Amino acid sequence: MFAINLGDLAQDSQNHRFVHLLIRPVLDASKIVLAEPNKADGCAVVLACDDARAEAIVHIIRMKFSKSALRCYSNITKTGKVGKTWHRV
Repeated sequence: MFAINLGDLAQDSQNHRFVHLLIRPVLDASKIVLAEPNKADGCAVVLACDDARAEAIVHIIRMKFSKSALRCYSNITKTGKVGKTWHRV
């Protein structure tokens, strides 16, 4: 599964409007996860689509934004299984 940081999405900038259009169809507001437990703004919303589509969305986001400008997370381990912890992608 993939998720995008809520605090970063809440920022109102011209660049983030592009992201809202991209992820709007696959957002599941009922699935909020604590991706970074040690941070006050560590909550993220899960992308409700298959992993291949979510990975493609994150790839497009990475072409425009750095990892710190718009934080995206995955809980897929190196072996391809779904893990319990989230890491930045």
